[in-house]
Amino acid sequence: MRTELKDKENNEKEILVTLTHADMEQYLERAAQRLALDMKVKGFRDGQIPRRVVENVAGKNRVWNEAASEAMESSYTKAMGQQDIEPIGRPKADIIKLVPDNDFEFKITIPVMPALTLPDYKKIAADIFKKENKESKGVTVEEKEVEDALQWLRKTRIPTDSGENTDSHEQKVGGLPEIIDDKFAESVGGFKTLKELKDSMKDGIKKEKENRERERVRLKILDAILEKVNFQISDILVEQELDKMEDELARQVGQMGMAMEDYLKKIGKKQDELRAGWRQKAQQRVSTAILLRSIGDAEKIEVSEEEVEQEVGNYLSQFNSIDEAKRHTDPILLSSYIRGILRNKKVFELLGGGNNLKSKT
Repeated sequence: MRTELKDKENNEKEILVTLTHADMEQYLERAAQRLALDMKVKGFRDGQIPRRVVENVAGKNRVWNEAASEAMESSYTKAMGQQDIEPIGRPKADIIKLVPDNDFEFKITIPVMPALTLPDYKKIAADIFKKENKESKGVTVEEKEVEDALQWLRKTRIPTDSGENTDSHEQKVGGLPEIIDDKFAESVGGFKTLKELKDSMKDGIKKEKENRERERVRLKILDAILEKVNFQISDILVEQELDKMEDELARQVGQMGMAMEDYLKKIGKKQDELRAGWRQKAQQRVSTAILLRSIGDAEKIEVSEEEVEQEVGNYLSQFNSIDEAKRHTDPILLSSYIRGILRNKKVFELLGGGNNLKSKT
């Protein structure tokens, strides 16, 4: 196997991989064996058909195409190791030359980490936190928000046909509880009083608002840092981010009991139109991820295997079965993704994370 490294634009590298006919022999033999399993040729036992016969029956092109897939997958890691390249996303492989009895050539396009000159990101974060705390009036929860949440909860309490007690305090209006009182509070979560339920809901609303505010400030910090750095991003990374966004939407649509095709018809858009509309957001997400990784590298931030395993377990728990999880996830890519998420959290903690923003009850 021969490899040749080339630099490309947009922080990509390309490895040209050449496998000689001799290199391809092992893959051709296995490809012929796999194809033979579905063949019946007079005079040969099932699965025991010689390669020359398989090539005559199926054609050399088919055998070589079958062999090429395994050859690319097997040679990929070796080629990356020979050139000592660390990708920051899934490399893309493309066949250049695939002709029976000739050298097999393919290329691997690899997105790599751009060289960034980072500004004083800690000072930028501190300045933004200082300004936000000076201008912010704090997080508040209005009584109406609690009442609206209670009404929403009331609407979810549709009675069953199990012969519920219908005392005067539980009289129904349109199938819903008419009175929100202590007994209602006890029925929805074991609260002793309506006040306890309200206090719990108020605390939940407050925390949700604080999380949104924290996220807003985090994005503001990242945008401010990004304004002071200049780098190009690989189109491969953008396309992979678009794939991820599409998967996220498909999962959400599936949870609503709807097929993706039906959802697209409902909103009157095609798949490529959705992706085109998301492209700018995808570019922003990729740029942000690269920035966070750069800061993590500069600060030598690490994530333990135990942390990754625990978070992977939490993520997989959302699926109804192991088979469903396998259909929607790639274990290696998932671990890498989770590691990145956890590392980013630590970067935000380093920058202050927004935890020092004022809040007010």
